[in-house]
Amino acid sequence: MRCMGCGHENPEGAEWCAQCRRPLMATQGPVVVPPPAAQPPPPFPAAPPPPAVPTVQQRPSISRTAVWVAVITGGLLLLGLGFIAYQLSGPMRARFHLAKAMQLERSGRAEEALAAYEKAVEEAPNDAMVRRYFASALGRAERREEAVAEYEEALRLDPNNMEAWVALGIAAYEIGDLKKSIEAYRKAIELDDSRSIAHNNLAYVLYDQDEVDEAVSEWEQAIELLPTSDVDRQGRADCWAGLAIGYLAQGKRREAIEAYRRAVSINPHYIDTKWMAREAFWSAKAIEAAEQLIPKVKVKPAPRSADELPTV
Repeated sequence: MRCMGCGHENPEGAEWCAQCRRPLMATQGPVVVPPPAAQPPPPFPAAPPPPAVPTVQQRPSISRTAVWVAVITGGLLLLGLGFIAYQLSGPMRARFHLAKAMQLERSGRAEEALAAYEKAVEEAPNDAMVRRYFASALGRAERREEAVAEYEEALRLDPNNMEAWVALGIAAYEIGDLKKSIEAYRKAIELDDSRSIAHNNLAYVLYDQDEVDEAVSEWEQAIELLPTSDVDRQGRADCWAGLAIGYLAQGKRREAIEAYRRAVSINPHYIDTKWMAREAFWSAKAIEAAEQLIPKVKVKPAPRSADELPTV
């Protein structure tokens, strides 16, 4: 065995070098361990390591101001949505009370119906249509001054409603306020000049105010505006009967008799002055004029009901 220190060749199995006396194993270098065999590459690339979770010190901080802004904004949004929902639900509840009121009125429970109409107004006080329905119900209950006030409120909310102006004209006439009635009918005509009813109603009020020539002009215009297929026989007959008393006041007796004959041929009830006072809303002055024409008109007996009226 060769000594690594001096190179002397020693016998096999010797522990000490015979020449330099060094241990034969002490000078040996470190045992070289062969490197491990190379591993084959994996079939798929290795997954990247997961991202590191930031520590508390690394996380961004949210300011308290931003939190309060978010809370306040959310609260205001909820309040706004709630207000809109409430506003929408008011008209819906009002429609429910209107339907209930109509049903009660049809069944003859007038007082309960009025209470339901009033409840509808409470639910939707700025709804012009609800106000008009309530006003109409007050008129049927003969609470006419209240009806006038409700029609005026409805027209404040919806001033361009022609039908409401006509209704106000009728209600004002019934309480004897002829000036207000005339103003209402003129406003209705201003909004829609093609409706016969406004001209006809205005003519009757002008007649009662001794404005005969203007009344006759309104009646003639009302008749011209009646369509040939008009199914409102009551309205057509009323126009001709009104024109007849207007002609009579102008001294046109022949024309007056002919016009009244046409009215009676459409609706024979115009020979019944009691019916006229109850159903046609004729004034005492107008009925007195009609009484002069009725004997001059050859008529058939009056029908028992409106269903038996002849066709035009």
